[in-house]
Amino acid sequence: MALKDELSKLSGSAFDHVYIDAMVNGHREVLTEVRTEAKSGSDTDVKTWAGKASSVVQAHLTHAEKQQSELGKHATH
Repeated sequence: MALKDELSKLSGSAFDHVYIDAMVNGHREVLTEVRTEAKSGSDTDVKTWAGKASSVVQAHLTHAEKQQSELGKHATH
């Protein structure tokens, strides 16, 4: 809710920066959790799902980091 409230007060470049930073941080946190579950989870089905999901989360993180990098480049011009 705090992020939603913060974003609702922003627009333009300020919105873009806060949003992409949140997306990158969120995907990093999820990737850590999914990898941990895939490696040492106790439920076989969840462990299998986490192993498959980690590549998807990694792809999303990579895309978000690329967008973050591009946004940073545009902000310095």
